[in-house]
Amino acid sequence: MSTDHLLTSDFAEALLATQTGPQAPATLRFDATRTGLAFGGTVPAVRVYAFGPASLARHWHPGFPTPAQLEYAIAAVEDELMRVHRHCGPPPSLASAVCPDPEPRALAASLGLPGSGRVQLLREAVEHGFGRLAACAEGRPSDSGGLPQDTNGMALLLILRELMHHLPLAALELPA
Repeated sequence: MSTDHLLTSDFAEALLATQTGPQAPATLRFDATRTGLAFGGTVPAVRVYAFGPASLARHWHPGFPTPAQLEYAIAAVEDELMRVHRHCGPPPSLASAVCPDPEPRALAASLGLPGSGRVQLLREAVEHGFGRLAACAEGRPSDSGGLPQDTNGMALLLILRELMHHLPLAALELPA
């Protein structure tokens, strides 16, 4: 593994360990302040981004974020994606990634997907959920059904939306 400061952490090491061969699926992981993506090939690689649900949500008031807070968070995620990709190169286009973390499963359940078993969270479902979040931020609380009710869940929805759009990533596989 590279000794680059963007890649040297326990978080990155654990991510890289998920890549057991060229056919291993890409893995997406979250903690409070970081998001990581590991992907295979002849040389497995990892990208660690300096944003996580808690680091974005800490700037939001309780309840739904304001439109300005959403825009600020989107810009922060996009800026970090560009910074890491400029330094390390972008990851390859990925059809899907696996995420064993519990938070995306809770998000998927809030969006109306099954709460157990293997679940595929598609980009379209994330975009639809984010559209409803943006509507709530603009003052339409009638759109809040089927959305996370905590700021970390809302921030995770924003992060997934940006990752799925910019990587691009068509689906997130949530194992049973």
